[in-house]
Amino acid sequence: MIIPLFLVPMVLIPNIVYAICSPIVIEKAKTPISIEELEPPSTLPFNGHKLTVEVHKVEEPINDTEGLKRYAKEQVSAKWGENHWQAFDTIVTNESGWQVGIKNKTSGSCGIGQALPCSKMGNLYGNPKGEVDWTIEYIEARYGNPIQALAFWRSHRWY
Repeated sequence: MIIPLFLVPMVLIPNIVYAICSPIVIEKAKTPISIEELEPPSTLPFNGHKLTVEVHKVEEPINDTEGLKRYAKEQVSAKWGENHWQAFDTIVTNESGWQVGIKNKTSGSCGIGQALPCSKMGNLYGNPKGEVDWTIEYIEARYGNPIQALAFWRSHRWY
């Protein structure tokens, strides 16, 4: 039996979202299967049958400042090392206060990294991870790393 994908609900586990993708095959189930045991492709109980599915982890959206900072710290640390995190945090805190989608009414700069003009950020504007990624790329291209960017910021009050 094949079940249309839209009839299969998403499976939610605390702090992790999994999307169930096709192909889907159902067999008669005798033993229920724990969601914790799933590895693609795997099986789930479904109306007394066994549902064979592929399960893929989907990135959970970031909806809070602390989650955004955790993501940014991971990215900054992976690129330059943890010693660059404080400089990155200081720049973003002073430029935007970590407010995704913010726009400076005076200069027209936007996002957590204050892209100027705002069009530089393109479709990443308003996307929390996208704004972090754009800011990291900008700092790398213009200054090399967050510590050098912060040194410039301290002497000019912009970067």
